[in-house]
Amino acid sequence: MRGVTLLVSSAFSCAALLVFIWTFYTPRWETNDDIAMAMVAHGFGLAAEASANIIFSNVLWGYLVSSLPSIGGVLGYSIGTVAVLFISGAGILFYLRRLSVAWPLAGGLTALILLRPAIFPQFTLNAGLLAVTALLALSWYIKSNAKPSLLIFSALSFLGFLIRSQEVIIVFLAALPFFNWKRLAKDRHFLCSLLLTVSLILIAMAVDWASYRGPAWQNFYEINQARAPYTDFGLADQLKTRPDIYGANGYTANDLDLLKSFFFSDPAIMRPTVLTAMASRLGLVSFAAANLGAGLQSVRLLLDANLLPLSLLVIALFVFKRDARVAVAALIVVGMAFLLGLIGRGGLERVFYPLILMLVLFSVTLSTSKDAEEETRPRHAGQRGWVQIVGILAAFLFSLATLDQQARAVGQHVRQMQAESKKYPDELLFSWGVGIPIEAIFPLFARDAELRKMRIYGMGVFTFAPFSRAYAEETSGRGFIPRIRSSEGLLMIAHDVHMQYLNTWCRERYGVQLGQELVYQGAQLQIRKLTCH
Repeated sequence: MRGVTLLVSSAFSCAALLVFIWTFYTPRWETNDDIAMAMVAHGFGLAAEASANIIFSNVLWGYLVSSLPSIGGVLGYSIGTVAVLFISGAGILFYLRRLSVAWPLAGGLTALILLRPAIFPQFTLNAGLLAVTALLALSWYIKSNAKPSLLIFSALSFLGFLIRSQEVIIVFLAALPFFNWKRLAKDRHFLCSLLLTVSLILIAMAVDWASYRGPAWQNFYEINQARAPYTDFGLADQLKTRPDIYGANGYTANDLDLLKSFFFSDPAIMRPTVLTAMASRLGLVSFAAANLGAGLQSVRLLLDANLLPLSLLVIALFVFKRDARVAVAALIVVGMAFLLGLIGRGGLERVFYPLILMLVLFSVTLSTSKDAEEETRPRHAGQRGWVQIVGILAAFLFSLATLDQQARAVGQHVRQMQAESKKYPDELLFSWGVGIPIEAIFPLFARDAELRKMRIYGMGVFTFAPFSRAYAEETSGRGFIPRIRSSEGLLMIAHDVHMQYLNTWCRERYGVQLGQELVYQGAQLQIRKLTCH
């Protein structure tokens, strides 16, 4: 009965905390990835039709969020995100209390943890939160032999995997030093739970694989696999130093700039076989050697302003407890950060946040030899506990000060963009990269059904996905090149640097200057009519 009471109180406290945060701040997606997937799941904006194939997450998560009912005009994808934040927050608070962390300490940690994800939700970050919560459930099982926690471990691990598999994997890898794996290898209940989790994951992977079969998806994946090294891993910039490679294949330096900026609408640039061959010719060793600086920069990000409160808290807790497990896990995190930078994918705060969070939570909950005699007492008792509470309070205030200014600026930006976007021309809008800030026009709790009538040709990852409006335009003969080569032209929203690339493309490819006519001037962006004929 005590466990049920604790679960209810944890759930109520987490709900109250989220409502409190959202009362003061307007939650906005951290990146445009989530709202792009929401558009796909619900069939608006970038998507010509609704689809569960949301690409960045498993198709089963796509089916789930697309089937959730709208509440007060808020779409199912947002409802699913809120549910994940609530489950993670309530689960973390519940298991911290179960692991003998007293209310002041547990509540402070939960508030610190949820502050950023609640204001700037992001699916990778959410998957990491679920993974951390699953690991706390496993810790409680090890301590108490409570079998239901093994089911929770499996369920949360599986759900996190559906949302962002890579994040769950790296969180689990970083947590390896905190568990006695020899003991767990002999625990048949844990092994059954692990078998259940792996089986569910394999089934989900098989369903996801099967959902992307067919000629249209094959074409998409050929493009996606060929472009990824150039757009996601920095290969385009490195290849620009090798004109002997790109020039021999009919590319110019500007073509590589276009490619790294997600410009895929010109078949003379998007040649998957040739792109793959050029990447192979550059070589993995040369690629990694050129990214050594990026690896070090990725490690330095662990002390960036948004991560610094948690990182300093980890250091303080290690000095306080001097537990080797924390040091080993921290080294794994640093190594992962360096490796991600080395392969060109470093510098992503949302990837590192759950890792540092995991270090904080396990630093607080693990038992040292000095704690063993006090194991039955709440961990705020005495001087040791108060030092931790003060450290967490300082980290919370530090985070709040950092986020407050960002959140207020974001709230103003959201209001401005939603007002401006109602004045956009009622025509197909070509959005290059982050040209249209859809994460601001459609924030977490967006309700305006009129805004969802906006039609967007997205020049990015989804351009050749079968569900996209861009794909529908291309297959109907009204794609990018036919439009820009006609007197009618097209309406484009893009950054100035992209317009420079496009002007060079027009001159190199067709021998003419890019025609530009200002159609709309807002406080945040411009809409230009472009022609190249």
